[in-house]
Amino acid sequence: MQETGGCVRAPTSIGFVKNPGLMQDHNGTATCNSNHVKDGQLLWDGQASIPCPSDQISAMILEGTSGTDSGNGLANCINTAAGLGGSGAEAYYWAARIYNTGSYIAGSDLSAPPAGTSCYATDIANRLLGWAGPDSPCNLPNPY
Repeated sequence: MQETGGCVRAPTSIGFVKNPGLMQDHNGTATCNSNHVKDGQLLWDGQASIPCPSDQISAMILEGTSGTDSGNGLANCINTAAGLGGSGAEAYYWAARIYNTGSYIAGSDLSAPPAGTSCYATDIANRLLGWAGPDSPCNLPNPY
């Protein structure tokens, strides 16, 4: 929900790496939309699969949770957060930061630069508490 709003045909985002699929995973291959978003602009350079095949949806979830050849999935981010000393809910918020940015310094501000979405960990916390809306209740500035 955080990455694509649950849309299986979300376009691939391109920043430092390409992030395709439902969970916008790190350099993954599973997608049902080969169009790209770069610098906030949608580039109509591909196509969306309608319907999105169930094997692609499963592959998107697998890549997002287990990781890809070049990037960690959510499971490894949770393990990394625990290894940094995060416990309980804290470990999940730290893992959200790691999933969004690739790293986290234990005890630091989850919304601070140098990379990522300022409200990412806050939005994950709100989702775990039941929020399911499309617009973030967080109003931190996003410097990117």
